[in-house]
Amino acid sequence: MLRLERVWGWGGQAACRPGDQVEPETVVGYGPTPPPQTVLLEADRGQTVATLLHRKGDRVSRGEPLAFYSFMFGLGYREFVSPVDGEVVGLEPGRILVQPFPAPVRALVSGRVEEVREDRAIISTEGLLLPGRLAWGPARGGELVPLPNGELLPDQVGDAHTGRVVAGGWAGREALESAFAVGVAALVLGGVAQAAVEWLTGMRASLSPDEYLARVYAGPRGTAGEPLWKAEDGLPLTLVVMNGFGALPLVADCHAALAGAAGGWCYVSGEEVSPPQVVVAAKVTTAGGVVTQGGPAVPGGPRAPGSVVAGARVRLTGMRRAGEEGTVVEVLPEPILLPTEVAVPAARVKLADGSLAVVPLSNLEPLPG
Repeated sequence: MLRLERVWGWGGQAACRPGDQVEPETVVGYGPTPPPQTVLLEADRGQTVATLLHRKGDRVSRGEPLAFYSFMFGLGYREFVSPVDGEVVGLEPGRILVQPFPAPVRALVSGRVEEVREDRAIISTEGLLLPGRLAWGPARGGELVPLPNGELLPDQVGDAHTGRVVAGGWAGREALESAFAVGVAALVLGGVAQAAVEWLTGMRASLSPDEYLARVYAGPRGTAGEPLWKAEDGLPLTLVVMNGFGALPLVADCHAALAGAAGGWCYVSGEEVSPPQVVVAAKVTTAGGVVTQGGPAVPGGPRAPGSVVAGARVRLTGMRRAGEEGTVVEVLPEPILLPTEVAVPAARVKLADGSLAVVPLSNLEPLPG
């Protein structure tokens, strides 16, 4: 049983109670109330000349007309619309004030609310926890689409991945650009180019959701031409890196676990939790939050490598000494504490140069024989 945090932040409001059963779309809280937005109207000498369509206290939807102005004997027409979903809180000469509704915070997992704090809910859920190392973007959830554990190429990401969580090996800037353009909800990678991260964070800082849809979005659209990625979903793309910067594939057992959960629901904590978390609905054994080397069987593919035991030949992955081989001297009886303060099971490994290294089990790939 896992315990995950869904955070709405200080000044927000809970919408759930301990004991509530939740699904991914269940709203468990609301973020802080944002400031009112001003819609400027046509005015003459300090008096509104536009025709108002709403009164104070009316609830309005984003894009809904608030007022209109007809001129040149009806030949000219201008409409003033609400920029957000909210409530009309002020009617003043030449302007309307619309109070946006607070952003809803959804559970993003199926489970049970165990605890409600002032700024977050603690939800228990069944699944497999894969701890990440770095993350950018908010928490997301979606159908899991695993890709091969090599370099993620731009043409591998398309319309079929809009709103989904895509997992692969490593990626550069062009692949992130493709994923961003089609509205991939989240990417789970072994490694990423630092230049790609700098590009992504720059785009997320410079664009509003409306600007993204108007200028960047190239994903699928509905029957009426509406984009399948909605402005209320914010901006894509949440990125979680499991190993670090560079051409680093996912650890073999991690990729096997993701491949075995293809088509299931995947929760990605993004930068809201440190270290970041990836949770998939896979029924496999874990130890200390790390997938055991036994892993799940991959449909149509090989089984993940066997258990790491004393005497086993292994290869290091996802570390500064990635690719080096050695022999397991012992599996440590107690977990070690990573710099991120996460406790993980580990082994002592004798490397080819005769040195000894203590390595997390998730960074060891058993070799045949």
